[in-house]
Amino acid sequence: MEQRVNLEKRKFLLITILICLIGTAGLIGSVYHSNATNRSSLEHADYLHYSTAEDLVHSADVIVEGTVIKVTPNQEINVSKNDEVPISHLFDVADVQITQVLQGDLNVGDIIQVKQLVSDGSTYKKGTDGIFFLVDFSDFKEGGLPYSELNPNQGTIKIVDGKIKTDTSLFENGKDEKQVFENGKDKKQVFEDIKKISLKKDQSIEETEEISLTE
Repeated sequence: MEQRVNLEKRKFLLITILICLIGTAGLIGSVYHSNATNRSSLEHADYLHYSTAEDLVHSADVIVEGTVIKVTPNQEINVSKNDEVPISHLFDVADVQITQVLQGDLNVGDIIQVKQLVSDGSTYKKGTDGIFFLVDFSDFKEGGLPYSELNPNQGTIKIVDGKIKTDTSLFENGKDEKQVFENGKDKKQVFEDIKKISLKKDQSIEETEEISLTE
């Protein structure tokens, strides 16, 4: 079960990075405390950065190709588990219609919501096509929360005319970028590469479970 435990640890780390104590509670990011007369904010969120394509794929709960069909800006969302101590922040929320499922339990044609902190500079526009590497917060609190990108730089890779478009370097060493996410690479080949990496993760989990059952 080691692989599954590691995945849970990564998810916990992301949640911990997103939510921390500011006084009694807070969010590392664009944090807003509101009353009738006062609103203040921190500048930016801090995120985990993934050094390899394998880490990026294995850390995502969901990976889909999709098209942004609607963007609702400046939505104030309560991200606190305890509704008695609300922690509200401004997000741009995109409705994304799924055209390919590369990892996760979603279906082609589903429409999901993906949030981006306004302070991070939302990049979603209606008509944007891309590959979305997402964290599932549906069970985070009652009623759930929209999905979030793994991070602003690696969480969404744009697709233009059937090819991926990367405006900045995704990985520090450049090796995985050239092999998997090279700028201008045909999206179908990228999908196949992502599925192969995802399959390796599933096989590793199965092997770990089998070992555990025999011990």
